[in-house]
Amino acid sequence: MSPSLDQIATAVVERIMAQAKHRYPPQRRPPRAYIKSLTDTRRSIPSLVLPTGSVPDEPWYDPHEDEAEIPLIGEAFLEYEKEHSHRTKMTRYQVERAVSSFLTASQLHDNEPVWAITREACKTWRASLMALKEAPNGGRRPNASTIQARLRMVNHFLTWCAEREWLPADLMKGLSLPKRLVADSKTRKTSFTEEELTKIIPTLLAFPAEDLPRTEFKWASLALMFSGARCLEIVQLRHQDIRQVDGIWVFDFKFVDADHRVKNDPSVRLVPIHSQVIQYGFLEWVHHQPRDGERVFPLLHPKGSNLVSMWFTRMLKALNLKRPAVSLHSLRHTLTVKLAQARTFPPLQNRLLGHAIGKSVEDRVYLAGLVFSVKDLSEALETVKFPIP
Repeated sequence: MSPSLDQIATAVVERIMAQAKHRYPPQRRPPRAYIKSLTDTRRSIPSLVLPTGSVPDEPWYDPHEDEAEIPLIGEAFLEYEKEHSHRTKMTRYQVERAVSSFLTASQLHDNEPVWAITREACKTWRASLMALKEAPNGGRRPNASTIQARLRMVNHFLTWCAEREWLPADLMKGLSLPKRLVADSKTRKTSFTEEELTKIIPTLLAFPAEDLPRTEFKWASLALMFSGARCLEIVQLRHQDIRQVDGIWVFDFKFVDADHRVKNDPSVRLVPIHSQVIQYGFLEWVHHQPRDGERVFPLLHPKGSNLVSMWFTRMLKALNLKRPAVSLHSLRHTLTVKLAQARTFPPLQNRLLGHAIGKSVEDRVYLAGLVFSVKDLSEALETVKFPIP
């Protein structure tokens, strides 16, 4: 007698169950029980209590109340300038010009809310800068380095607004110029020749003592020439920063506060005052200055290094010495070249100029504790001689 259909089905199920028991380890639940547990599970959704009653008279969005927290562009920029008042006057002027150029190209006004600034406005301004064939005042066309500086200034202002949730973040993201384009647009600075120095030094010494701003410019330029310091390091000097150490007059470059700072840690140093600039009368001029304020250059300090650089460029043009490769910073290049020509020990030269000793194993490990005395620094600096007028 052949088995019935029910018997065949029962046999198949029993065989499958036997295989399942053999396949799965004892600690695991068999598939049928697992499926049954899923089937028996009950999931209930809690009841929601919806609000009832009439709609309140006060709207959910009050434009007068909410928009009062977003300032106008002009108000935001005034607050931005107030927070960054530690910057030099020239830097604040350059930032103001960059933001004004941005608003003009974007067809925005100071009395519009900050949220009116969009990414499309940023793109429009960048395109207008790249399309310039000459400056608005008739000067030469700004190069890629100048355009990048303006983009960076405006980006800093917009980022500052985004931190206060007045604007979306990263409005200027991806709009900066390629690094290679910016690098190629910069002119490599070089040092002055001996022939050029024979014209520059007498011109500086000829400035009249009655003209106080020009006199400060004269001594600041000579101090830069004979010390190789950065311009801001000289301009921000205080009277107590010019002192004697072991009987040698030195410039004491150090960090005091936001208004008296240095570039980095290696820039904190003592630099001897060259005997040649002392012979010209620098110390006598410093000692005879009125001590109403603490600054050695009270008229130049509020304007930063930009005014000194601008006056020095005008002097070079008057002497027919101006070329793209030379500027005020070339005085630092000049002393560096003269120290190298005098075969100065490289770590000693870096210490005078405020540079890190180096990145090699010898410099980072074995020469990390190398310290030079003021006498060593003075002897190295005195090997440099400038043409005497």
